[in-house]
Amino acid sequence: MNGQAYDWLLDWPAVIAAHGVQESELGAAAFAAHALLAPLPPDGSGADGVSRWVALLGFDEPSLFRPRTGSLAGVGDLGRRLVLHEGYRVHPERENAGAIEALRAQLGGRLLASRPDAWSAWADKGSFRSRAERILGPGSVPPGVCLGPSDETGWNHLAQELGVSPHRRVLKVPGTGGSGNHVLTAGEALQPDTAGRLASIDGQAVSQVVVEEWLPWQVSLSVSFLVLPGDPPHFLAVTQQLVDLDTAKFLGSSDRVALDQRDVDALCAQIVPLFEAMAREGIVGVTAVDLIVGAWPRVGLALPSGLRMCVIECNPRFNRHNRVGLLVHRLSRLWRVPAESLTWTLRDEPTTVKTGAQPPGLTPADPTTALEGPPCRLALDDAHRTMQLTVERAVS
Repeated sequence: MNGQAYDWLLDWPAVIAAHGVQESELGAAAFAAHALLAPLPPDGSGADGVSRWVALLGFDEPSLFRPRTGSLAGVGDLGRRLVLHEGYRVHPERENAGAIEALRAQLGGRLLASRPDAWSAWADKGSFRSRAERILGPGSVPPGVCLGPSDETGWNHLAQELGVSPHRRVLKVPGTGGSGNHVLTAGEALQPDTAGRLASIDGQAVSQVVVEEWLPWQVSLSVSFLVLPGDPPHFLAVTQQLVDLDTAKFLGSSDRVALDQRDVDALCAQIVPLFEAMAREGIVGVTAVDLIVGAWPRVGLALPSGLRMCVIECNPRFNRHNRVGLLVHRLSRLWRVPAESLTWTLRDEPTTVKTGAQPPGLTPADPTTALEGPPCRLALDDAHRTMQLTVERAVS
């Protein structure tokens, strides 16, 4: 299955979307052929958009959608199909972990889902930091420390302990898509209003904060593998991430990586032991490790070009670039061209709003334009933001 992991994901498992996350056009476009078991958007236009993608890209087997309450009714009616959970986003106990675990007795080996304790151990930023350094060796993570504020007094103490520094630093707290990151510029102290916001990310008390030196990187990457029981990790993709340098927030990604291929091959090989360890501990499905590449002295793991790389985070779940990879492979089937001959870029629309309403000045994309073949440009709603996806033929 090497080199064909996306095709395996498209053809074999039914995917259970994370609890509490309504289905998006990007998710529907990726998984239209098989059961999504995700809730439809609550507004009519959003549900219509998802339905158009399902009609366009689906084959003989219809997709299924669960009630917005998160019920998993219907999973047992999928015949002998494998059932894959796409992974938790923030916290298993708050995202249907009990119902997912109950399915193990019903589905046995047909259920592919990470154990909640294993997921938490790798998704937790502090735990991942220590595991990565133990497995990959000293210098594989940026210089930093883990601190544990547990209440308002703890955060005040944290602010005092942090003080000011001549170096730029990033505070990493629980959250998804970088929403739990905060950058402190050189000489900046942690302010009470910022501490208050960070103390309740996702409405929950924060028990741990990772404080790392902000390394001036040249490239920010995400490397993803498919982890299956009894198999070695299957490579999925390397994508270059567009990150706001002031806020450390994700803005988009592309499969065009600004690195020498020798460096790409080397960094992928260097982090395979992380995915092997995940598999041993009960991680199943798509998982990704974010890393940065730069020219730092005495920090990072060496690459053939002389650059160095540090790992910074683990996301044991589907990411946006995995959804795009699946969509591109499905489009390649419609266009009857090899997926390897296509390249893509995903970017935030500058007019994106948080309410889920259509951003002003943005014309909704008609999914049927995808049938015309590359180059193809589509506006896709995903998690209350609109992203512009461009798929083109790769230049040899």
